[in-house]
Amino acid sequence: MLDPFKESKERFATELAHVSLGDTTQFNADPWVISSLLQKSIRRAETAIAQRAALTLLTLRGSAIWRRFMIIAFEDIGAASLDAVTTTIAVGSDPAFRNQIGGNALAVAGIAALLSKAAKDRSADYLGCGPKFHPSLFATPRAEALSSLDRQLNIVTDWQAPLFLRSLAAWQACGIGRDRDGKGDLPALLASYRKLAVPEPLIAATAIAAQRTREPIAL
Repeated sequence: MLDPFKESKERFATELAHVSLGDTTQFNADPWVISSLLQKSIRRAETAIAQRAALTLLTLRGSAIWRRFMIIAFEDIGAASLDAVTTTIAVGSDPAFRNQIGGNALAVAGIAALLSKAAKDRSADYLGCGPKFHPSLFATPRAEALSSLDRQLNIVTDWQAPLFLRSLAAWQACGIGRDRDGKGDLPALLASYRKLAVPEPLIAATAIAAQRTREPIAL
C-alpha cells in the first residue's frame, strides 16, 4: 500500500538537517503549563521557546506530545498550511520514521519549528465552537443536519449549503466526540471528502488525527 505521507516525510527529513535547536534547557513547570506554553509559543511564532517547551513536554509526557501536536496543527495552523498539518500527522504517527531520522527529540524539535514558522488560521476552531457557543447560527438548519447519516453526508458535499451547516453535518456524521462516539460513520465521511477532491494526504491525516485525538476539530 502506498504511503500517502511519503513526500511529506522526505521533505521533513531534508529540512530537519537545517533545524537549529539553540537553548535546550528544559523548563521547570507543571506539564499542563508546559503544554499551554507550547501551543501559545507556536501561535506567536516563538520558535526557540516552542522547541524548549516541546522537549520539556517530551520528557514529562513522552509520546503523548504527538497528540498535543496534532491538536495544535488543526487548531492553530489549519487551512493556512495544509503541508504543515499533514507533516505533523505523518511524523507523529510513525515511530519508525522518527527513529530513522534521529529519534523523538530531534523530531519533536523539528515539528515545533515547523508549526511555529507556519502561517496560522483558526477557522476550524471557530467552526467547531459554533454549535456550542453560538447556537443561534444553527437554530434553523440544526434539525435538518441531525436527521440522518445520509442527510448529513449529502449536506457535507453540497457546495450550495451554508458553511456552518456543512460543518455541523460533518461533526454529526464523524461519530467522534463526547456525545457522538458510535453514532456516526467516519469512513463514510472521509469518502464524502474524496468526492470533494480533498487531497489524499490530507484525508489520511484527518483520519489519523480524528482517531488518535478523539477531537472533532480534525474533521
